[in-house]
Amino acid sequence: MLPIVLASSSPSRIEILSQLGLPFDQISPDIDESRHEGEVITDMVQRLAREKAERVAEVRMDAYIIASDQVAEIDGEVAGKPHTHERALVQLMKASGRAIHFHNGLCLMNAVTGNTQVCLNTVTVHFRAFTEAQAERYLRMDQPYKCAGSLKVESQGIMLIERIDSKDPHTLTGLPLIDLVDMFAHDGVDLLDALA
Repeated sequence: MLPIVLASSSPSRIEILSQLGLPFDQISPDIDESRHEGEVITDMVQRLAREKAERVAEVRMDAYIIASDQVAEIDGEVAGKPHTHERALVQLMKASGRAIHFHNGLCLMNAVTGNTQVCLNTVTVHFRAFTEAQAERYLRMDQPYKCAGSLKVESQGIMLIERIDSKDPHTLTGLPLIDLVDMFAHDGVDLLDALA
């Protein structure tokens, strides 16, 4: 089996991929993550996942490259990483009492053969209704400023949620493992056999 490289510096993606028990390297891709003019959000996350994989493949042509991108969609607009407390508060207050879609683009590239698979996962998060004071309290606890939609579901963010609709519980935290296992299988690799 080829070596595996995760094209990400995200601690949660590193932790999720570690659950498979396979060794992997990690390289942070440096790409422009801006949305193109008129680009559909679901197309954007798939394009960005592919571009991240392509960037890392430039330096690791001997490996499987795994890349992922995620954004929240609120009222048809991208709610990406807020980076600041003020933007995070705006995002959360828009989500209060509503169902918000989190779109995840996943890419598995076999850099040796060039075979590249890309898929889309969408998770619908039903937020509880909460006050601005509660959102402020949450932000000070979790500081989710590098998280799409200002939400860390793996931490205190779970207290803001009423229900999650998803085929894969890992999608919301950034790396859909069910589809990743399927992608490896489509490239001829059974990950259970790889662990033997």
